[in-house]
Amino acid sequence: SSKIGRGVTKLVLREAMKDLLPEEILKRKLKIGFNSPFNELMGGPLRPWIEETLSQSSPLDDFISRERLATVYRHTMANPGAPWAAYGQLWKLISAIRLAQLWTNPWVH
Repeated sequence: SSKIGRGVTKLVLREAMKDLLPEEILKRKLKIGFNSPFNELMGGPLRPWIEETLSQSSPLDDFISRERLATVYRHTMANPGAPWAAYGQLWKLISAIRLAQLWTNPWVH
């Protein structure tokens, strides 16, 4: 695949950047990424959207308990030491509920 070539990850990106980056960066094996600011977003500007989503019925109610998810959401937001992955899992479930709500809403154009 274009992601792995000659035993090197991100080969296409490395080849494209070879004239712009120093050799030690191009050959570095340590992957340095970044986490999305889920905790700041979910506890800040997205909080009303999340609370609205969890307060409305959803076609996924037979599969995902919105009440339980709301409890986990509140607990996670109240715990600043919650693992970053917890926010990602919450985001996936809340987004799935919201999409299902939108898909079944006849007023969404």
